[in-house]
Amino acid sequence: MPATLVLWHPTTQIFAPWIRELKEYEALDCRDTVMASLATEARAKMRSSWHPMHSAQYMWNKSSLANVLLSCLGDRTEMAHSIEARTPFLDHHLTEYVNKLPPSVKLAYSPVQDDEQSEQGPLWKNAGSALQSLKEKWILREAVRPYITDELYKRRKNPFLAPTRWPTGGPLHRLFQRLLTREAVDALGFLDYAVVEEALERAYNLKGDTRAFRTLVYVAAWVTLGERFGVKRANKEDWLKENRTKAASQPFTNGAN
Repeated sequence: MPATLVLWHPTTQIFAPWIRELKEYEALDCRDTVMASLATEARAKMRSSWHPMHSAQYMWNKSSLANVLLSCLGDRTEMAHSIEARTPFLDHHLTEYVNKLPPSVKLAYSPVQDDEQSEQGPLWKNAGSALQSLKEKWILREAVRPYITDELYKRRKNPFLAPTRWPTGGPLHRLFQRLLTREAVDALGFLDYAVVEEALERAYNLKGDTRAFRTLVYVAAWVTLGERFGVKRANKEDWLKENRTKAASQPFTNGAN
């Protein structure tokens, strides 16, 4: 599984103490949640026939591509600035064709020369030697090579990222301070306010912890949804009662097939 799929997920430490004490959460892994969200047929193919690269691409397309890149860094960013953009590489005919291509034409082994490293930007300079030796979108580069400059042909892909560090006391900081009060966070019932309070401090200081900033975004969304839809406060007693009811409704088996 690509590490970037769970890179920004909040850790289990954000949950209230009563949740962290449950044995069901001792081995909680965000990767299990991601895998469980995928189609059963797709998971079977990952185990039996798909190339690891295609498995990784499938998981990325079903999660970060749709929910982050095309949404937050695509449609929402564009519409916020009155821009209507197009994504030609997402034409379904092209996508269906590219999905059938072998991994060897998507990623090519191409060791970086010493004189190239300084031109690739901080993302690639700080990457490991294995990642630096792979040239992404190889077939696309070769297809357009007659029409582009050498500079573009050799250039490494660099991500477009929205800001994750914002000024202390600015509009976004004040929004979080207004939303993420102890009363609002405690009203959800499943979060530890001390962790949220610490994230608010770490996200807005000289260093600007981006992981803490993401935590604030998650919690702010949960608080907003809870308030607007009148979500009932979570508590241990109701959770245990619901799980006992589920267990009782399961058919009894003695392990025999």
